[in-house]
Amino acid sequence: MIATDRLHTPGLTLAAVMLGVAAAVILPAPADRAEAQGTAPQWPSLIRRYEQQVALAPADPHTRFTLAVLYARDGRLLEAYNQIQAADQAVGDPAQRLPLIGQVISEAEERLRQTPADLLARYRLAFAKHFAGDRLGGIAEMQRIIAAEPRNEWGYGYLGAGYATAGQDEQAIATWERGLQVNPRNAVLHYLLGLAYGRKGDKKKAAAHLAIAYRDRTLYEYVTGSGR
Repeated sequence: MIATDRLHTPGLTLAAVMLGVAAAVILPAPADRAEAQGTAPQWPSLIRRYEQQVALAPADPHTRFTLAVLYARDGRLLEAYNQIQAADQAVGDPAQRLPLIGQVISEAEERLRQTPADLLARYRLAFAKHFAGDRLGGIAEMQRIIAAEPRNEWGYGYLGAGYATAGQDEQAIATWERGLQVNPRNAVLHYLLGLAYGRKGDKKKAAAHLAIAYRDRTLYEYVTGSGR
């Protein structure tokens, strides 16, 4: 977990925002909304497949990374964060992290050359580019993902976080607001907007979004530390 004193800094990273800040917040879509988001049967089956693969080969960072991406797409943030941590531990040597991410990027790009509509490869590429430090590349891939899945609220969260990391605060705010149009109850998006408006000095909007976000007790306890 990242320390709460880092949550209010402008230099938010995609991992910190969506896999750390909200790591303890799990807001799965209700069954009726999951279908509306375009969650086809292959996503649940992909998650089950990679969960089985992780169980068989727990030391394989590639498999854990892919499972983290699948969890992240589904809004299962704590599970995604845990898989990222486990993948990092499996790599061990810090010098091997970037080469591994580079391999993920190469494999995803090759897959997309063969099958441009492969959204799992697109998600893997978006996250890998971000972790490799290619912020603009990660943003471009998330834009393509949202074009393919406009009803998945979490895509707007990741894209907005990418904008925030790149210093594009207005774009970040606009993107998170679009996510709330998909699901006005998403506490994580409200929280991120509250911080963003606070940095802009718009105390009224910041307070309004944070008030909604803090209705989610899990998020409130995680941010304030009151649940520890």
